[in-house]
Amino acid sequence: MVTPEQHDAAKRRIMFIAGEDFNFLTYNILIILHSLDATSSENSFVDHRKLAFLVNLVSSPMAYRILLRRKRLHARLGTRDIHTLSTAYAQGIARRHLVERVLYVLTRRGLLQATQANADGPLRFHLDLEAVPSGFLTSDVYALERETVSELKRLAPTLRKQRFETFLERFFSDHGVQTWQV
Repeated sequence: MVTPEQHDAAKRRIMFIAGEDFNFLTYNILIILHSLDATSSENSFVDHRKLAFLVNLVSSPMAYRILLRRKRLHARLGTRDIHTLSTAYAQGIARRHLVERVLYVLTRRGLLQATQANADGPLRFHLDLEAVPSGFLTSDVYALERETVSELKRLAPTLRKQRFETFLERFFSDHGVQTWQV
């Protein structure tokens, strides 16, 4: 017998292809911003560069479970776990430009609002809840993604406000993943 969770997971696999699918990136970005309460200029998501990496962590249950297990057990990660996180990091690097294009389109369509603290600084984003179709952000189809973001938020309570460098350090470097300047 198929459980409702398995049914929703199968539906997501059919609806979205994780690679360069803009729909996949769009719904993940909207769910991440909503789950992190980035719904006003005062609570905006600081540094858009984190989103490419968060999409990978949210869409890869194995990667975020590794982070949860590491936090719970305070143990060193094995080679396989480090490899999984390294893959999530590399995919985040590769996906950065696609995420930036999606952010641009969502901003142009009014679903997101963007601000920049200074000319050279990173962009800050928040959702315009009135522009997002009603029911979309609370749909049961995205319950797993919302739960994953909640777990990541427990790992790093300041995730929405963290600087990009701090984010990379806490989610990747501290776990043995070699990172480079992005």
